[in-house]
Amino acid sequence: MNLQRWLLVYFLVLSCLIELSCNKDDNTLPPVIAVDANISSLSSGASFNCFNCHSETTELGNKIEWAKAGWDESVHANGYRAAIYGYNPTTLWTIIGYEWEGSDAFYSNGGGCQVCHTKEGFRKKIAGTYGNYNPLSVGYVAYRSAITTDVIQYPSNLTCFACHSPHEKGNFELLVADGSDVTTETGALYMKSQGSICASCHQVRLSGSASANESILAQVQGNGVSNRTGPHHGPQADMLLGKGGAEYTGKSYGNSSHTANDAANCISCHKVDDFDESKRLSLSPAVGGHSFTTVGIVHGTPKAIDIGCKTTGCHPTGVSAKTISADDGYLLKGDAYFDKSSYYSQLNTTLVKLADPSANCTGLLQTAYNAITGGNIQWKKYPDGITVNKRCIVSSFTKIPANPTATENSNETRFAKAYWNFLFALEDKSFGVHNLRYASQLLYDSCDDLNSLTASGVNCGARP
Repeated sequence: MNLQRWLLVYFLVLSCLIELSCNKDDNTLPPVIAVDANISSLSSGASFNCFNCHSETTELGNKIEWAKAGWDESVHANGYRAAIYGYNPTTLWTIIGYEWEGSDAFYSNGGGCQVCHTKEGFRKKIAGTYGNYNPLSVGYVAYRSAITTDVIQYPSNLTCFACHSPHEKGNFELLVADGSDVTTETGALYMKSQGSICASCHQVRLSGSASANESILAQVQGNGVSNRTGPHHGPQADMLLGKGGAEYTGKSYGNSSHTANDAANCISCHKVDDFDESKRLSLSPAVGGHSFTTVGIVHGTPKAIDIGCKTTGCHPTGVSAKTISADDGYLLKGDAYFDKSSYYSQLNTTLVKLADPSANCTGLLQTAYNAITGGNIQWKKYPDGITVNKRCIVSSFTKIPANPTATENSNETRFAKAYWNFLFALEDKSFGVHNLRYASQLLYDSCDDLNSLTASGVNCGARP
């Protein structure tokens, strides 16, 4: 090959490298203004290209890999985490491990689900593509219509780029900045200094109704009550803020200190710290960080992370993490939890009244459903298909027929309200930590009302 051809090849390769470079024309990018300052190691005007992030030898590259390792262990990446059960004659069915069910983005890619279950739908939502998603805004009706009719053709789960856009922005800012006010579907206002992006999705689902009670009554009068009635699977922001429960007329509802405490936010408790090993449980990517979990396995034993509670200054002492040594009501052996007696006993006691794990989940919910329909709730079974799972998870029940003239005091409505609050407490998954007072009052009122409906003579205790 002659010199002229060599020079042509050289300039072609050089042109390709320039086109593929992440650099801007002046070979710099704006300063990296990361929400997590630890992930930002670049200063203003620093030379920046693809290998600042992706090189195996840079600190920033290692931090990104570490953050991704946490994400790899998250529900965002993998979907629901299901228990694997083993059986022996002594302990019967026990949890011996867990497995991921897989992302649900691929079947939740339309009908309004896509705005939180797919990266593409979430980015369209926060970019305003669907319109104004503030439920108190004039444009909310148009937003509901837009998300209901949209379908994501090639959906992906909630990847790094659902929350960050480093290739477009040149930094790791969150797409919903910390400190942004977020109004949930219930009308609750999340205005803490961190966690706004979390609150953008972790809300009660009302599908256009103004409250849980309005949503329930519409279902009772419209299509009837089915096992799909409820606040949906991620209502944490609303529970924290004390909104979204099926409240009872004449009752007042309060909140725990976490509601007003700015330090008690999603990030300070769930993310803990990506890179400070003194704030991480065994420095495992599966605990805290971008996994956002508060329970992890350390030396083969489940542990709950109370580090966030202490480092925020909320609980310098008085909170510890423990593991249940034997089945106790709604918590089963091996469950890790935060050892505050009020968190543990109040919710546990009332949940047992509503669905008794020691008696095949035949609590007040089952009694009330039977009184209305003459049938039984189908509860989730262990792998033998016979034994009722002690978690008391509803598998299905025959729909309670619609009652167009139903009121708040109709039997169907009363059952649906108690069922809503039961699910609200379980789907919140904090077992009272987020907002003990609100959750406990909802469950007590549900217990008291179903007890009256069924004349069961159950002692619901004293209202918290």
